[in-house]
Amino acid sequence: MLKYGFGMSVPKIAEFLQMSGVDICAATICNILLNNGDLLKEESLLIHKNGMEAGSYTQTDTTGARVNGVNYNCHIFCNPYFVSYFTTTHKDIVKPFWICCVRTHHAPTHLMNWR
Repeated sequence: MLKYGFGMSVPKIAEFLQMSGVDICAATICNILLNNGDLLKEESLLIHKNGMEAGSYTQTDTTGARVNGVNYNCHIFCNPYFVSYFTTTHKDIVKPFWICCVRTHHAPTHLMNWR
């Protein structure tokens, strides 16, 4: 919740918990976040799907992003009710359309290079 709900960094989460009397290090917090990756990925796709269905329109954009020092592309989808981001290894015209298809369950997501 602190990381994804409030956008807190791992060091700030560690600082907050330590000030509250919890004996935890930043590495343990990272492990907790990383071990829940599949659950968070599934939740992210549900948020994207419901957000796409909630609005009368969806705006999209693609921009560059760095992941561990490597150039990737971030596909952004939004309307007044949600924002979702998907990071892929390369930019092409097809990926945003495949991501949009998640709302209709026709996208073969196993072909996408989700990050």
